[in-house]
Parts: sequence; C-alpha cells; structure tokens
Amino acid sequence: MMKENRKLIYFSFFMAVIGIITLLAVVYISEAQNVTITFSDLDLTKDQKILIYNSTGHLVGEFNATDTVQLDVNNSYIMVIKPSEASWFSDPWQAINLLKATVPTYLSYLIFGIGAISGVLLLVRLFR
Repeated sequence: MMKENRKLIYFSFFMAVIGIITLLAVVYISEAQNVTITFSDLDLTKDQKILIYNSTGHLVGEFNATDTVQLDVNNSYIMVIKPSEASWFSDPWQAINLLKATVPTYLSYLIFGIGAISGVLLLVRLFR
C-alpha cells in the first residue's frame, strides 16, 4: 500500500512539473502584438524622413529620424529613407562629417595627402 501511495505521489509531482513547464512555455512563447521601432538621428542631413508602407503599398506614415513607431507583427512593411537636402555650408563641422560619410576611402586619403603636401609647401615658402 505504501508503494502505491509513493507511485501516486511521484506521478502527481511529475504531472505538476509538466503542467508548470507547459504554462511557462505558453506564456513565454506567445507572440507579441506590436513591435516598437525607435529611429536614431545620425545628424548627417537636415530633417531626415522615413516613410513606412505596408505590404500592399499604402503609406502607413511619414516619421522623422527621432520618432518611435509601433507596428503590428502580422503585417509586412517597407521602410524608405526619404532623400533630404544636405546643407554643406550652414555648419562646417557637419559638412566634414557628411563628407567623411559620403566620400570613398581612397578619396579621403587623397584629400588628406593633398592637404599635407600643401601644408608642407606653404611652410617651405614662408620660411625660405
């Protein structure tokens, strides 16, 4: 009789553990209803806009580079970065960052080399 009670206790404990694991799996595996996307402004261009379209091509919204958007996970979306004006002369330091971001690497080295050689030639002319 003790042996049967022990088997019943083990079976009950085993079923309770299986029930808890199943409950946790259902809670943690459940799909999220919304996905939150936060955009980061790289501050390279003025007024960067991001357009979001759904899978049928209808515009969901136009957002700036610092917005937060909640999208439904059951739909597909297309995100397009809208071209904007690049103001090179309003802020010289921003223009340098924009130049570094858009110029190929070899051209950056060429510009640096030309600047270094020009500086050396200028110093030679001044102290001659």
